[in-house]
Amino acid sequence: MEPSIRVVRGGPLVVAGRVPLSRLAKVDRGPDSRPAWVRSSALGTPEPYELCRCGHTTTPPLCDRAPDGTCFEEPSAAIADPLPVTWDIEGPDEPALALKPNGPARMTGAVPVVGDDGRPFPPVDRCSLCRCGTSAAMPFCDGSHKVAGFRDRDPAGT
Repeated sequence: MEPSIRVVRGGPLVVAGRVPLSRLAKVDRGPDSRPAWVRSSALGTPEPYELCRCGHTTTPPLCDRAPDGTCFEEPSAAIADPLPVTWDIEGPDEPALALKPNGPARMTGAVPVVGDDGRPFPPVDRCSLCRCGTSAAMPFCDGSHKVAGFRDRDPAGT
């Protein structure tokens, strides 16, 4: 199966095709440079896996919604194109998702993102996908997690 990310309206991102999920750590490059991000080793995930987009799961970062339920009210896609990004993740640009602390899931490696209606979003080599449920640019991150106060929780609840 080819890597893919399907957006469930009002629900999770369904990630298939063995797209590894990891966490990101910031690396300071000094006062004259922007920080870089590096991936941790891959988290153990099923195949496929459902990544929470509302921030209310009890099994972060995975979704624990009811099988036919939704997590939040989501209007139709607010934008047609992924928002441009200015970040870099060190290492190869293979298909992967990495969780920015208290922020979005960063996709690298040109994984196709498809809406719940089956229509693909324009292909990009990297984008930021919302995990807080408050972006006005769903399914993409617009920085709303900062205003909403989104905070990561690990499965132990810390």
